[in-house]
Amino acid sequence: MLTLPISRLTWQLSTALFSAIILLDIHFHTNVETVGSVGSALYQEFDFIVVGAGSAGAALAARLAETNVTVLLVEAGGEQPYKSSIPWFHLWLAGSPIDWKFETKGGLGGGYEGGKSRWWRGKVVGGTSAINTMIYMRGNKQDYDNWGQEFGLTDWSWDLCLPYFKKLEDMRNVEKQKSGSYGVGGPIAVEDSRHNTEVLNGFLEAGAQLGYAEVDQNNGDSREGVARLQWTISEGQRSSSMEYINSWKPNLHITLNTQVLKINFDGRKAKSLEVLRGKRIFKIKCSKEIILSAGVIGSPHILLLSGVGPEDHLKQFEIPVVSNLPGVGSNLHDHHATYGLSWQTDIGKAYNPFLYTANPLTYIQWKTS
Repeated sequence: MLTLPISRLTWQLSTALFSAIILLDIHFHTNVETVGSVGSALYQEFDFIVVGAGSAGAALAARLAETNVTVLLVEAGGEQPYKSSIPWFHLWLAGSPIDWKFETKGGLGGGYEGGKSRWWRGKVVGGTSAINTMIYMRGNKQDYDNWGQEFGLTDWSWDLCLPYFKKLEDMRNVEKQKSGSYGVGGPIAVEDSRHNTEVLNGFLEAGAQLGYAEVDQNNGDSREGVARLQWTISEGQRSSSMEYINSWKPNLHITLNTQVLKINFDGRKAKSLEVLRGKRIFKIKCSKEIILSAGVIGSPHILLLSGVGPEDHLKQFEIPVVSNLPGVGSNLHDHHATYGLSWQTDIGKAYNPFLYTANPLTYIQWKTS
């Protein structure tokens, strides 16, 4: 049993370790060719330009590059720092240089400071998958089916989307590999929680007493119940969308720290991008398609700056109207994260990230188990 002085020492050691790694400026390096170090490189023409190297953009660019086309991936942020690979360091990534540091406008009530909430969005290769809490969630089967039925989408349903989930997954649980319900060998590692504490088991037992079965939240017809979380973690490190572009492809190019200013149109056809890199503005031509995958905030923002959106709103900012689309920038939905419910437990009964990280046995467990 840990005594109080040892636990305090462990806390101090773990805090010192966390602080030391936070101060290090170590970055992962993508293996694809970076363009733009010499300004003239950004003047060439590409078949496809993908804006945003996040969860969607990295996958899109990598898949396109498997065909005989040239692809440019434009990312406003830089490479992932090493601290983003350490699972519990996500607590320090909000408000850091790799976060866009968005805030809601207010009106959320007294539970929030100033009625505002911080809104994490990754400004880095991998996007928000490089700073989020790594919980893996496919979503509810009924939602996929209802969306397809409501909007008359014959090519959108749970059964049609499931193969693409499996394509991205590298399920690490052997029993689930054998079940065929998950993919194996994809770029994103998925594993069950390795923490089996008394408190966790107590919650599951309490759910059972209330009539809620233990379910696999990412598989099966029923999502109602209690479940053990799944994580996008591999060998104790975060598995992010950077994995898509971490292998060299001769026709995939990436420019980092490059902010998109607007899309240039010829009539109603997108022809080029205007971007800011350093203190210089570049115009990048595109022969086929420009794909916006800059996130739920970034993509509509770029459209508005380019003249695509509600006409009245665009005229307020003297932006020439290319297409009057009232839906751009509206109807956004998200969920709140609420903290504050806390309980004190005996040491060893629950999971403590600080004590766990400072324990040398932790490394052995995550690297070999």
